[in-house]
Amino acid sequence: MLKKILSGVSAGILISIGGSIYLASENKVVGAALFSVALLCICYKGYSLFTGKIGFIPEKHDKKAVSVLLLGLLGNAIGTIAFGYLLRFAIPTLGAAAETLCQGKLDNQALWQTFVRGIMCGILMYLAVSIFRDKKTPLGILFCIFISKLHSLLIVF
Repeated sequence: MLKKILSGVSAGILISIGGSIYLASENKVVGAALFSVALLCICYKGYSLFTGKIGFIPEKHDKKAVSVLLLGLLGNAIGTIAFGYLLRFAIPTLGAAAETLCQGKLDNQALWQTFVRGIMCGILMYLAVSIFRDKKTPLGILFCIFISKLHSLLIVF
């Protein structure tokens, strides 16, 4: 059980690192491409990232798979929150950039729009991991992360 939580924590820390790179990048296209390094590391290391695993539940939806998913989610929350706060205090400009980004999204879209965008992001993360796993190529990760990060700049959704 602890191993599954720690795997989720590790994934959460990597997502926080990827997010900090995206926030620190003045060029959001470059930031989106660099963010993909986080998911690549998660996939290569086999860490448990909720958005990368939830889509596989229909394949294997027994009690064990669901509990592993939920333990990973708990670890993701712990890792992203703890490391996110650490980064916020270590690099205050990242905290300000995150607040600006989040506030801009929350002020300019309704809750249901945020929910729909979250679902689309989850689908893209599942596809990224699925392509990586099935085709043994990082291209799915690179393109899916890129689209996910830039979706608010493109009028695609």
